[in-house]
Amino acid sequence: MRTGVGYKDNVLLSPGSGEGSGFVTTGLDLTLFRLPLDGWEFSLILLGDDIRYFRKPGGLSGEDLLVGSAQLQRYFRGEWRAGLEVRYSYVDQVLQELLSAGGVQAIEAKGNTLGTRPFVRRELATNWWVQLEAPLARDWWQAPLDATWKWGGQAVLGLSYGAHSQIVLEGGAFYIPHDEWLARDVAGNELPGKRLALWREVAELKWDHHFDAKNRWSTATRLGFTHSRDNGGGFYDSYRYSVSQELRFLTPNWEMKGSAGFSYYQFPVQTIATPPAPTLHLATVHFNLRVERRIYKSLRCFGAYEYEQTDSDDPASRYAYHMGTSGVSWEF
Repeated sequence: MRTGVGYKDNVLLSPGSGEGSGFVTTGLDLTLFRLPLDGWEFSLILLGDDIRYFRKPGGLSGEDLLVGSAQLQRYFRGEWRAGLEVRYSYVDQVLQELLSAGGVQAIEAKGNTLGTRPFVRRELATNWWVQLEAPLARDWWQAPLDATWKWGGQAVLGLSYGAHSQIVLEGGAFYIPHDEWLARDVAGNELPGKRLALWREVAELKWDHHFDAKNRWSTATRLGFTHSRDNGGGFYDSYRYSVSQELRFLTPNWEMKGSAGFSYYQFPVQTIATPPAPTLHLATVHFNLRVERRIYKSLRCFGAYEYEQTDSDDPASRYAYHMGTSGVSWEF
């Protein structure tokens, strides 16, 4: 459990000089784990954060995020295992989202997601393993966003080496039909009677490395690529490239973690204004630093700083913010 106070200088992710506000935040991380002593393994993870703003910029009183995951695995004799994960999330946050018209804009996004992920895994020789997954998810979003389904398949190839160190390559393809949004032609005009659907291919390379037996120093590297194609004239087609790096230092009394990331979002067809205007693109940089110190038994104090900036050829999609937070946490 944790609580703290902080300040964010651009709560609504405005393109110009944003409106800032102090806030109070509370959060909970809950983990329940059952060891597979009889071949059955179960884990439950629940993460929740609530922010209440003092000044209520733009009428926004706060933001909330709740994520839950329950996973059951069965270990078989030999090198096989199979399992099922159920995920749920609730989001009420100011985010940059692609809208049905007007490109990418900062909005208060409210919605729920419920999904399942059946999988089967096979351990290979020399610490290699492969896993096949068939995710299915349903999103319910309030306007101006639209509800969607998402289903497809994904393959994962991993190499485990050393304690807690591994390299993982993931790749998958998904079909995402919308409930209400209509497909659009090249110029952005709606195609009557044709609901929007996206085909999305994703790939990600993850490298988690621990440098010493006591797990004091560790790094996490991520490289990602996403390609989306629509069933209309390509108005919603997009490419997304991302890279991030995290460095962590951990001792019984201290934990320090810093991360930096960059993503580039390109729309090859959608323009920022009436054609022949330039096509839309966004470039985002993100930086985060967090330091924790144990002050008494399971009681810790923490301080965190976060910075994010998005640049775009569409002036309405640009923003930057700084956010600082400090508080205490209790582990039990």
